[in-house]
Amino acid sequence: MNGSCIARIALASLLLVLLLPLIIPETRADILSEKPHYVSTDVMIFFKTEDTAEVRINFTWYGLWANDLERALNKTGEENYTREFINYVKRVVQGPFIGGDMEFYPKKMDARIEKKVYYNTTRRIRRIDLVFTAELEAVKGAPTVSAGRKGIIYSTREDVSNLSKLYVKGLDLLNLTVILPKNYVVSISRPRPSSIYLANVSGDLRVVVSWMLKSPTVDTREASGYSGWFFLGIVNHTKEEVEALKQIRRKVSEIRKAGSLNIDESTVQKVQELFELYYK
Repeated sequence: MNGSCIARIALASLLLVLLLPLIIPETRADILSEKPHYVSTDVMIFFKTEDTAEVRINFTWYGLWANDLERALNKTGEENYTREFINYVKRVVQGPFIGGDMEFYPKKMDARIEKKVYYNTTRRIRRIDLVFTAELEAVKGAPTVSAGRKGIIYSTREDVSNLSKLYVKGLDLLNLTVILPKNYVVSISRPRPSSIYLANVSGDLRVVVSWMLKSPTVDTREASGYSGWFFLGIVNHTKEEVEALKQIRRKVSEIRKAGSLNIDESTVQKVQELFELYYK
């Protein structure tokens, strides 16, 4: 057996060790408990435009898992592991990262290791993160247009994408966040999200859909258990609606800057204009 073959076997063995928390559900720990190890994952999918997106997956190991992984990484090297992890992603996904009305494929992928130590009231806790990012672009499909309004279905459901296979196995906590394109709102969301809210993203207000799940493979909001996929139907505001929303925000800002509301004709007029903008 030559040296390169031995090196490949050693690297494959290390990758298996590092991915054990992702593939062995029996080794489960409660992230809200004092158990000696647990695994959490944050997934963010940011639709920069209708047809471009960024995926960021942050795998986090705490406690004993982190100690074991650090020893292994020190022996083999972080660069070797991250390179092999990218190859692992390619093997697992093998198709669009996001499906639906459009199919999104990666233009660029990257992975890096981050190590941290922090302290609680009683002990020192080690944390290791594997951060994976991918720049996606739609290579097939387009939004549906009707009566001046566009609609899009985005999905990672298992019949259109294997992306969720990267992050649902053996987890104690999953936080999945999807940031919609500018001027789009949610029409339908499956499974039921934990929250939908507005966030300021680089100066633009965006709708954000979030699922926060403890033990995601057995989450009860889906009869057969939740496996990390989402199905989102979204629609855009028309130009008239966008302008009306801007006026509403401007009127609200004017009222707030007044400091106090004197019930005079000017204030009544502002409130009336705001009401008409919203309900017309």
